[in-house]
Amino acid sequence: MKNLMLLTMAMQFCGGIGNAAQLERIRAAETLDVTQAADMRVPEPGRGERAKLELGVVQALKSLSLLASDGTGLMMEYILRSADGETIADPFRVTASLPRPKGTEKIRVVIMTYYDSSNMPANTLLETQNIDLEFDGQVFRGVGRGVKLSESHIGYGYNYRHEIAVVVDGVWLTDPVSDSHNFRFKLGWR
Repeated sequence: MKNLMLLTMAMQFCGGIGNAAQLERIRAAETLDVTQAADMRVPEPGRGERAKLELGVVQALKSLSLLASDGTGLMMEYILRSADGETIADPFRVTASLPRPKGTEKIRVVIMTYYDSSNMPANTLLETQNIDLEFDGQVFRGVGRGVKLSESHIGYGYNYRHEIAVVVDGVWLTDPVSDSHNFRFKLGWR
């Protein structure tokens, strides 16, 4: 995790590996504005408990950039929302910048949320969600529903860690740090 963050920071600020331009293309093409958050909300079929979270406190705008072994740049941007002891990332926007996009690629992002707490068995999966990205002429974009970051109630609390896997036309991208198809990280929630 630490190596991935250092690699990303080096590419962003020093132009280190030659793919920093792709990450910059992502940033130039789209930056979330907290004032536009209401326009980005993804409607859900069953509102139930989620309705309370939509009314929750908007805390901050966060982002995370990753780079796949093939040069594909990934950026995740999200707004922190808190209500009733839960902190979520909602909306959760994913942008992908391919090295040589044709614009016809089919890209799917799979976000996995795992418990990251001593009172749950290691690597216990809480939920997954799929986001299909669409080409906008420059980059591929998609918006997901709330991603759980932490939960705290009387008597118990959980933190969560995340993994993301990306498939482009049937080929899974590889994380250069772990040499696996899952990029591992923990989304910031403070």
